[in-house]
Amino acid sequence: MADARESGGTPNALALTDDALALYERIVRGDGQVEPGWPGLDELLAIGLVLPHLFDANTYLASDRQYVWQLLVDRERAAIEQSEELLGQSVERLRELSRFFAVLPRSATGDTDSGGIEFMKNPSDANAAVASALASANSHVYTAHPKDRQQEVLRISEVNDIERLERGIGMRTVYPDTALVRVPENQWVSAVTLHGAEVRTTAFPFPRMIIVDDAFALLSDHQAALAHSRTGWKVTHPGMIGFIQETFELLWHVADPWAGRIPRTTKTITNPRTRTILNGMSEGKTHEAIAKSLKVTTRTVTNLLSPVYKALDIEAGDRFRLGLWWAASDERDLEAERIQE
Repeated sequence: MADARESGGTPNALALTDDALALYERIVRGDGQVEPGWPGLDELLAIGLVLPHLFDANTYLASDRQYVWQLLVDRERAAIEQSEELLGQSVERLRELSRFFAVLPRSATGDTDSGGIEFMKNPSDANAAVASALASANSHVYTAHPKDRQQEVLRISEVNDIERLERGIGMRTVYPDTALVRVPENQWVSAVTLHGAEVRTTAFPFPRMIIVDDAFALLSDHQAALAHSRTGWKVTHPGMIGFIQETFELLWHVADPWAGRIPRTTKTITNPRTRTILNGMSEGKTHEAIAKSLKVTTRTVTNLLSPVYKALDIEAGDRFRLGLWWAASDERDLEAERIQE
């Protein structure tokens, strides 16, 4: 398509050079790796037909066509408001919008044209969509699970997750802090982290989400009348997936590493006296009360716990995370010091 230009040298938003058209066709078909300065790239960016990938500076994605349509309409309206002399040109370009979009290459799936967002009205639809996406994963899988997961679900997930990890697919998962004291999640984390999975927890509330590569996401449904823990919105629009991934990255940034990922060794982290202290803390006792029962100073209790904090890579004084680790630790079953009354 020949390059048409407005008076004053501003590119006409309803025309593309042959280079830009060829590049756009390449991008909508999934080949978004583009070197800086590639012929036609600046043209596509100026119009809004493509947008840069959030996590890869040299990769570009096709924008939603409805968004671009509205963007072009708004631009022409702004031009009309600025100068009545451009009224005739702007009206003509508005009439050409349909022709312009008709000649643009379309993606094979058509998701970009349809909006790329579909409501999964029942759990079976949602599960099928997730299973299909996971089967074709080739880069990464990010998940956020705000609620407890059933033990049988985690057992099945463990087998499939390890198979993907062994194929080199990256995996990041976020759980609420309450999962740290649940046996099913601990067993799952112990298995998958050995194969390279990364797991974090947070006390902040967050939505359920599953992201597969740059091609698929499933979000929880937040419509009060339709909400269901196993339904949600299937997203395949590249711009929306980029936004969802950025949201996950923000969640990942504020989350803490899973306490249960501490490597197990033949040496224990605690000794009989520190186990006595930790047992007292788990009962809600203060350091002062524990120190009195042990007939030592409060400072001694603090000093005795210091090596435990260090071994667990927990900030000294973070009783909450220390308590979470102790609640799930095998060392609870070891003998504690007997207190002489």
